[in-house]
Amino acid sequence: MYLLTELGAEEDYELVSYNPYAASDDERQWYVDYVHPHGTVPAMVDDGRGGAGVMLESAAICMCLAERHGRLLPQPDAMSDYLESVSFHCISVSHYCRKCSRRIADIISLVHLFFL
Repeated sequence: MYLLTELGAEEDYELVSYNPYAASDDERQWYVDYVHPHGTVPAMVDDGRGGAGVMLESAAICMCLAERHGRLLPQPDAMSDYLESVSFHCISVSHYCRKCSRRIADIISLVHLFFL
């Protein structure tokens, strides 16, 4: 959500709320079958635009959206540092959050924006 706001693209996407802890068994099974095989969030369903269908992982979704909209990207000569930084911080934050039993979807999006 934060990234879509920064990109000025809120109108281009439909945000669907899904809480795996509150979903019925049927809702969870549909989500696992058609969206995310682990039944977790985040996931981005791309209904066209030549996309890959369903994209998983916060960092990948953020980088894809930034590239698609041509904003919030580093200069080409800084791309390797950018990819290294995003990967490092996603892994570090994910590890910390698992230890603390926190959800990470929004945290990863914020880390992505912070380190651009």
